[in-house]
Amino acid sequence: MIEDDIGALVKRDALVSLQTLEADIWRQEAIAVAAMRASHRIASWQAAILVAAVMSSAAVGILTAARADSGPRPHLLAAAESLAPSNRLFGGQR
Repeated sequence: MIEDDIGALVKRDALVSLQTLEADIWRQEAIAVAAMRASHRIASWQAAILVAAVMSSAAVGILTAARADSGPRPHLLAAAESLAPSNRLFGGQR
């Protein structure tokens, strides 16, 4: 039984040529390095696009906030003055 297994392994190994083994290994290594470089390049582009989107969003938000009318400023002691019934009835004019 063990002799049959050993014989099958010897037949299998006789069919495989090891002449191009080193070249095949270096070819696979080059493919792996190229794939890694491509994924790094894609990740760099994604990060650059994300930074540009965040910066432009912040710039638009700052400009919009600077141009927005904040309305009447609440008094220090009456922060909820705009919710008072008298303010609602008379439109906030004194």
